[in-house]
Amino acid sequence: MLRGFNVAYTSLIDDVYGNEILQEAKNFGANIARVGIDHLPSGLPFTEAWPGVLANIEAYLQRARAANISVIICCTRTPYDNFINSSEQWADPVLLANLITVWTDVATLSQGYLDVVYGYDLLNEPIVAVATWMNIAVQIIDEIRLIDEVTYIVYEESNGGQYLTTPLPGDQTKIIYSFHFYTNLEFTHQGIYSFPFPVSYPNVDRSCFINDKNFLYNNLLVNKRFARDNNAKIYVGEFSVVRHADTESQLYWFKVALDYFEKHEWSYTYHALKEWKGWDLDYESLPGSTNLYKVTGRDTAAGTLLKSYLARNNT
Repeated sequence: MLRGFNVAYTSLIDDVYGNEILQEAKNFGANIARVGIDHLPSGLPFTEAWPGVLANIEAYLQRARAANISVIICCTRTPYDNFINSSEQWADPVLLANLITVWTDVATLSQGYLDVVYGYDLLNEPIVAVATWMNIAVQIIDEIRLIDEVTYIVYEESNGGQYLTTPLPGDQTKIIYSFHFYTNLEFTHQGIYSFPFPVSYPNVDRSCFINDKNFLYNNLLVNKRFARDNNAKIYVGEFSVVRHADTESQLYWFKVALDYFEKHEWSYTYHALKEWKGWDLDYESLPGSTNLYKVTGRDTAAGTLLKSYLARNNT
């Protein structure tokens, strides 16, 4: 099993920070880091930005090798210059061409780092019709397999990444099906966007919660059935609770979720290590407050709990 962290894109472009974050993940017990690649922060068009991004990826893989930790490379956002008009991109052949460029270049580069690169996560949380994304994904996979037949390909279904319902067509091999778990957003994202704060878990006063762990189990059942019916390898690419949530509620949610992942041998990566402090295990808040403060040594209650699960990588 893989147990680890999502890490920030900025760890790709900053040598010191990137080395630090990978070593921290390893020291914390992780055996995998999921890192996103994205051309948009450069402010350049994709064709101009991409060579620099690719060079950053290679430097990152060298740092991962030095830290003795495996990496899943994820395309965080579509490599499309008019990203704001995202609904139009799916019908534009430029998007497919750019995605193929990304993944054939990454696959070619990775041939020198097969000891480090565990998987290619084709696209983070695609939001488009299932058939549209699947058609694009299959074409990308076909191109990757001309270069690399051994590295796992991580496929997230196109419903925002929460549920798995439709397997890829044909006789695909070395595929990992991935989903993200933030059930229920009113709890995991409380105080963010327009979600109310505070919200505890379990909570019988809100219709979105049931006062036992069966609520979470029922929301994972779709993916459990998908895994069983398709003999699929499953990876929970992201899961988290915002750091200012009630501590007791966080621990309840994390333990129920992690025990379920472990029971079914689903690999997982916590979101996120040293990214936004609202997800960072270095931070916590006083009860009833969204103001976060840093805790030395990541000795927060949630951090200690997660570390106990990551320790299973050494057993």
